[in-house]
Amino acid sequence: MKCKHVLIFIVLALASILWATSRALAQKQELPADYYYIHGNILFNLKRFQGARDQYLKAIGVDAGHIRAYNNLANLYYTAKDYENALKVLEQAEAKGVALNPKLKEAVLKAAQK
Repeated sequence: MKCKHVLIFIVLALASILWATSRALAQKQELPADYYYIHGNILFNLKRFQGARDQYLKAIGVDAGHIRAYNNLANLYYTAKDYENALKVLEQAEAKGVALNPKLKEAVLKAAQK
C-alpha cells in the first residue's frame, strides 16, 4: 500500500513539474523555485541524493528564502552524516533570515559537535 502512495505522489509531482515547465517555457520565464524543490523531493524519494541536492540548490538559487528547500538540503546532508555541510546550510539559511526546523537545527548542531 505504501508503494502505491509513493507512486501516486511521484505521478502527481511529475504532472506538476511538467505543467510548470511548459508554462515557464511558453512565457520564457525562469522556472519557479517550487519546481526545483518538488523535483528534488522526487529524486530524494528515489534515493538519487546527488540529484536531489542539486535541485534543492537550484530552488535556493531562484528563491533565497525558500524555507523548505533549505530544510530538505540540511536534512539530506544530516541523513548522509555530512554534518559539516548540514551546518553550512543552517548558517546560510540564518544569514538570509530563514528559520529552519528547530528540531533539525538542534540535531545538526549536536551531531556537528561530535
